[in-house]
Amino acid sequence: MAVGAYWQENPIVLIGDTFLCNLYQQALTLLGADSCVMEGTDITLRGLHAAHKLQRERSNA
Repeated sequence: MAVGAYWQENPIVLIGDTFLCNLYQQALTLLGADSCVMEGTDITLRGLHAAHKLQRERSNA
């Protein structure tokens, strides 16, 4: 499978610095790819929160 075909068939999530991700998103749009931008700090905090919650649930079991 060519990478270009993958881009056109699957949505791409860009995680990182908003400014840079927006540039990538513009380029992907020109290639016909569907994408969305998720800010890196927000994703990191969500992951840490989920890990903390899971750890707390396991220690209470």
